[in-house]
Amino acid sequence: MKTQIYFRVDVLDNKGTGHLIRSIALAKTLEQHFECIFLTKIKNHELSKLITDAGFTFIPMSFSFPKEIKWIKNNLNQKTILVLDGYHFDSEYQLQIKKYVAKLVCIDDIHNYHFYADIIINHSGGITPQNYSTSPHTKFYLGLDYVLLRPPFLDENQISRTNKSINNIMICLGGEDPDNKTLEVLKQCEKISTIKTCNVVIGAKNKNIKSIQLFSKTSSLPIQILNRLSAVQMAKLMRECDTAICSPSTVALEFLTIGGNLFLYPIADNQKDIQAFLLKNKLAFHFNNIKNISEKELEESITLQKEAIDKKSPERLLNIFKKLEIQINVKIREASFNDIYQYFLWTNEKETRLQSFNNERIIFSDHYNWFKRKIISKSCFLFIMELNQKPVGQIRFDVENEMATISYSLDKKFRKKGLAKILIQKGIKKLLEKNKNIKLIQGYVKNTNKPSIYTFKKLGFKEMNETPKILVFKYHFLTAS
Repeated sequence: MKTQIYFRVDVLDNKGTGHLIRSIALAKTLEQHFECIFLTKIKNHELSKLITDAGFTFIPMSFSFPKEIKWIKNNLNQKTILVLDGYHFDSEYQLQIKKYVAKLVCIDDIHNYHFYADIIINHSGGITPQNYSTSPHTKFYLGLDYVLLRPPFLDENQISRTNKSINNIMICLGGEDPDNKTLEVLKQCEKISTIKTCNVVIGAKNKNIKSIQLFSKTSSLPIQILNRLSAVQMAKLMRECDTAICSPSTVALEFLTIGGNLFLYPIADNQKDIQAFLLKNKLAFHFNNIKNISEKELEESITLQKEAIDKKSPERLLNIFKKLEIQINVKIREASFNDIYQYFLWTNEKETRLQSFNNERIIFSDHYNWFKRKIISKSCFLFIMELNQKPVGQIRFDVENEMATISYSLDKKFRKKGLAKILIQKGIKKLLEKNKNIKLIQGYVKNTNKPSIYTFKKLGFKEMNETPKILVFKYHFLTAS
C-alpha cells in the first residue's frame, strides 16, 4: 500500500491558482511512488477539474477552521504526509495540524511567519534558511534545484533561439490578474514596432476578458486571446514565442526551461523574491525596460538561462519524500539474543570489516561469546532499527559513568539512503530513555570512513583528532535529560 500524501491548497477570492498548479506539479512528480489526494476549498469547477484531469482524488473542504482541524484529526494519521501550499496556513494552523500527521511539508515563497513544518520547499531563488523563523528540526530545500514545474516543461531541452528580436510575444500575468494589468501591458506593447504576433494567455478565473477583447478589436497589435490552456499547450506556445511577458511566478520559471526573452511584470507582493533573483542573475528583465534592452543583452540572458534549471528537480523532490517515508516507517527496538546471527552477518560484511579497527573476519564462536557478554551487560545497550519490520541496522552504546561510546552499522542494502543519521538520532533517544544520566556521547571513526564522518558532523558532533588515522566525535548534552 502506497504512503498517502495530502495536499492542502485553496483557490479563493481570485487568489491561489498558482499554488494549485505548482501543487499539482509536485503531485505528478510523486504519483508513481505515493498516493496523492487534494484537500481543497475551490468554487470554480474548471479549476477543480485541473485536479481530477491530472488523475488525483479531490476532497472539497468546506469547513470552518475548528471543524477542519477535527476532520484532519479523524481522517489523517501518523502514517500520512500533509503538504500545505497557501499563505493562510500560518503558524497557528501548522501548530494545530502537525500533531495529527506523520510529517508536515510547506511550499512557501513569502517567509513572513514562524513555521513548524518538517520541510520547507521554496523555489524562488536567492533565499537562505536565515530568511526563516522555524522549529530547530525544520529542513530547507531552496532555489531552482527544487523548482516545481509540470512535466511538459521538464521533458524537452531548451530550443536554440536564432532571432534575438522581440517579434512573437506571449503575455501571461497569472490565472486571475484582478487589477487587469494585462491591459496595461498591451497598451505599452503597442509602442513596440517589432511585434508581429501577440498571444495573451488568461486563466479560467480572469474576469477581464471582455475588456481585453474590446481592446483587441481596435489595437494595432495582432492579438490572439487564449484561455484554459493545458500544460502541453502552454509549453508549445512558449516554444513558438521568442518573448514572454510574465508575472514573476511559476509561469516565468516555466518559460526559463524553454528559453527566450523574458520580461517581468509583478502584480503581487509575493512575487518579489522570484523577481529579485531573476533580475539579479540576468535571467530576465523588468518589463518597464523592454525598449531599452539591447539584442546583445538578450542573447547573454538566454545563454545564462540554459544553466539556470537543470531539470533534475523531480528526482530531488521525489528523494525528499522518500526520505520522509523512511522516517515514518523506521522503528528502533532493543536487541535480544535472537538477533545474534543477524549481528554476525552484519559484523562480517566486507565494508564493515574494512572500516572496523580490527579488519579480521570474526569467527562465530568468538562472536557468540562477545554477543552474550554484551546482551547481558548493564553498561551496554544494543538496539536494532527496522524498516517496515525488516532489520536494516544496529547501534550500540557502551556506557561508563556519564559517557557513552557509540558504534553503529547499516545493512549494505540500505546505505546511502540517509538512514545513518536516523539510526543515530533514534538510538540516542532510546538510550536516554534507559539512562537519563548520559552527558557525553562519543564515537571513534577511521579518517577514511567518509560517510560516518559526514553523518557525525551533520548531527552536530565535534571532531577531534585521536591519532593521525583515527578521529573522535563528541556530543555534549547541556543537561542530563
